[in-house]
Parts: sequence; structure tokens; C-alpha cells
Amino acid sequence: MPLILVTGLPSSGKTETSKKIFDFIKDKLKQEGLKRQIRIVTDSDNLEWDGRNEIYMSISKEKELRGWLKSETQRYLSLDEVVILDAAIYIKGFRYELHCVSKEARTQYCVVELFLDPELCWKWNETAARKDSELSYSRETFDALVARYEKCDKTNRWDSPLFRKESPDDELDYERIYHVIANEDPLIPNKCTTLSSTSTTIFKPNK
Repeated sequence: MPLILVTGLPSSGKTETSKKIFDFIKDKLKQEGLKRQIRIVTDSDNLEWDGRNEIYMSISKEKELRGWLKSETQRYLSLDEVVILDAAIYIKGFRYELHCVSKEARTQYCVVELFLDPELCWKWNETAARKDSELSYSRETFDALVARYEKCDKTNRWDSPLFRKESPDDELDYERIYHVIANEDPLIPNKCTTLSSTSTTIFKPNK
């Protein structure tokens, strides 16, 4: 049931980080004799199918993508699985919605943010483009996503607990991430944060 959001700038290593978190948690569950399933929900398939540049430069298509990510997250949380959401969750209102989804599911929640230097991310994007152009962003799309990105703030409940990586040399505290999703108290729903399971509206968060 726990939900881990992996967000960050474009081409900052979200998918690689999600896989590392997946492997760490899978090993911990095995060590502790727990049979809970763990799953990565990613935007990659949708982006490769329709084209990431086309999706992120279209308000309607990006809204559809957010709706799909939310519904998939809700579906797997309801199956009592650990869910890692690997996506460009750059709008704080969408992170707020996902926080509310966790509350409705009465489960643990945390955010992992990759806030690296944009030019370094662009270099990684160019490297990906040389391997497969479908895996990369155009400069226009990349710059637009960087400009739109709303940095996580640990004082906001929907961005907390927050684990941030700001340099390739930074190491995430995987043990602490596991402790949060395995041992800390789950979120509890209230009237203010109860959402319809079919809603894809981006709500303005209130502190």
C-alpha cells in the first residue's frame, strides 16, 4: 500500500533511481520474510507511444497522462502493493492530489526529488537522444519543463517526508525511505482531502 513519489527535472535519473529503490525494498521485504508486492508505475510507456514532446507541449494530452498516472496509482494501492510512481510530477497541485490518494488509502507516503543542475540533465538528455531519439526531449520541451517545475518543500505535508538529491554524488538514504514506508504511521483521510477516484482536476494545495 505505501506510495513513493519519484519526481525531478527532466532527464535527472528518475527511472534509474526508481529501480534502485525497487531493488532495495524488494531485498528488505525478502530479508524480513514479507510477501508484499512492489510495483513501479511509470509514464515511460505513454511518453514513448505518443511522444514526450507532443504530450508535454499539449495541455489536454498532459492532463490525460496525469489522469492515467493517478488511476494506476489508486488501482495498485488498493491491491495492497508498494507503489513507486516514476514520473514528472512537477506540479505541486498534482503532488497534493497524490498525497490525498495516499490518505484515502490510509497508507504511508514519501517523496524522492532529483533536483540536479539543469545543464547536467540536458547533457544526459543528449546522451539518451544519441541512443534513441524517442527517449529524449527537444530543447524547447526540456526548457519548458524546467521552467514549470515547482520544487518540493519539506514544510508542505504533500512533499513530506522528503528525500532530495541535488548532485550525482549524493546518496539517497534508502534505509530511511524503507523505514518510512514500512514502520511510520499511515496517513489518515479527512473531509478536506477526500477526492473522487475519477477526478483528474489539479487542486490548489492549502498549507
